[in-house]
Amino acid sequence: MSDKTLLREVHGDWLNIRKGGTNGFFMVILTLAWWLRAIAGVVDADPEFARALEDVSWVLDHLISPSKRAYDEVVDDRTVKKR
Repeated sequence: MSDKTLLREVHGDWLNIRKGGTNGFFMVILTLAWWLRAIAGVVDADPEFARALEDVSWVLDHLISPSKRAYDEVVDDRTVKKR
């Protein structure tokens, strides 16, 4: 693992960190937008940006996953009740 590589291990669920707020994940997205604009919209122009984008995408995927699983369980539960 290089110094610039983040571990991508998930231990437990992330429900406790899924909190909304004025300075939450929006600031991460805004920072990425500013960075993208600074490199003239060419993702491949800055490998650091591409790596950061991959990391943010991975985090978002894991933040969303518990919701999707919970939704799927509710839908499955409703399906069972309808029968």
